[in-house]
Amino acid sequence: MGGGLIEDKMAAVKRFGLRPKPVQCCRKHRSTPIEFACMISGELYCRICARDHEGHDDQSMPVVADRVQRSLNELQRLYLAKRTHVIDRLVGHQQEVEEFMGIFYNTLDEHRRLVLEQEYILRD
Repeated sequence: MGGGLIEDKMAAVKRFGLRPKPVQCCRKHRSTPIEFACMISGELYCRICARDHEGHDDQSMPVVADRVQRSLNELQRLYLAKRTHVIDRLVGHQQEVEEFMGIFYNTLDEHRRLVLEQEYILRD
């Protein structure tokens, strides 16, 4: 496969990366960093707000980050498997087209040869 659309897309995907954001602070307590995630409301909150979330199934940010990282790793694995499958199919289709075009051009050459042969016979 020569340079083209697929290679351009793959280069763009490789350049894409998750860039860590600076530490974010609580919406209520703007100078206090976020430490927890509420699994009920989806809210991110600081240690001061923790009393408002008592009894919720909350998780600390390192646990959430670990879960997100595992999910990203699984998504990357799935992406790479699908990408390989799609590229293999594209290569297969390209080979089929090349075979078809080979047959087409061979047929044209044979037809041209026959026409020229008939033309030479008619000239004699």
